[in-house]
Amino acid sequence: MRIFNYHYSKLSLLFLILFVFSCKEEGLIEQNITEKISLELLELWNKPSKSQIKKFSCGKLNSDISVGASFFSCNPYFLICALNKLEAESKKKGLTFLKQQNEFLHPRIIAHPSIKQKKFSYELKLVHGDEESSLFFLHHCRERLLPQGSYLTLNDQGDEKVWDNYQQKIWLDQFYVSNLDIYFWKKELYQPKRSLSMPSVNLSNRQMKAYCKSIGKKLAKSHIVDAFSIPPSNFNRAYSPKLFYYPFVADKDKNLPYFKDENFKIEQIDCLKSYTKECREVIPLDQVNFYDTSSSSWNGVYFLQGFLPEVTENIFFPNENLSLSSYYISRLSDFIQNARRIPNANLKKVLDDESIPQGKMMRAFRCMRE
Repeated sequence: MRIFNYHYSKLSLLFLILFVFSCKEEGLIEQNITEKISLELLELWNKPSKSQIKKFSCGKLNSDISVGASFFSCNPYFLICALNKLEAESKKKGLTFLKQQNEFLHPRIIAHPSIKQKKFSYELKLVHGDEESSLFFLHHCRERLLPQGSYLTLNDQGDEKVWDNYQQKIWLDQFYVSNLDIYFWKKELYQPKRSLSMPSVNLSNRQMKAYCKSIGKKLAKSHIVDAFSIPPSNFNRAYSPKLFYYPFVADKDKNLPYFKDENFKIEQIDCLKSYTKECREVIPLDQVNFYDTSSSSWNGVYFLQGFLPEVTENIFFPNENLSLSSYYISRLSDFIQNARRIPNANLKKVLDDESIPQGKMMRAFRCMRE
């Protein structure tokens, strides 16, 4: 038995292709055919082009074509669309995609010496002649590695905790968990009236944790989210308030009136950076592209301020796990800043004060791994 490992990287993302062939002489020919088509599929998985998205999109994805490549990368629904359209052409070359659960792909956690740890992937089995091989698509396209360093997190009272991640690797998802992610996890929990690219907003805390665990990750921790929000090179014991208004921090004072001046004229770009209550008149929330990159933090994670309330796990301040910085809150409110969460004991009062119906509040989340 031969095992071929291919490491294909774009934008510092790792994908593993694991091929298994016999030692027959003709196996080398089968390898070339299988490898060629597998690399084509891998490119569709990694970062498809606009023309590929238009060509292979199908079904529920057709309404999301304009969302962009970030949504279509690492997208099992899109890959299945492509496999359905490529199936006939591949059979002419003697290559068959084995269907699993009637959808080609089989989700599983894989462990292999070349990747040194267990990772979630989708497996596709291919058959050429009497030889069978497996292609694994790692589900880690849309995440960012936290550089090693010292970072700051706070509680609602402003008490600080400084921590570091030396000798530790931590990855945080760039985007909210989407309706599509839940569709592939448990279809009964996804929201059919919302597009697949929209964030999942109807899960309980327990369900959020269960979803992240199902893909080999954890619910994002508060201090990790804060680390991606506050540039480590800028914070010190006398930290600047500007640090808590990312992603405007790079523009220094120019954009701070968005948070301070009630007469400030809001433009769409302001709302794409930090979507607050006033933005409803500029662009409806259901028209926001939740794979847009205007809201980037200092290290390429999105939607950390404004947009939707976000649930995290808080190990330093366990009673504060909900950021209310969102479209429910005015841009002038003190709640619209980084590293601020609502103490559980105060949550009902805050929601009442802000006229937010607690039972109907939409809550987003994201996952991480370490």
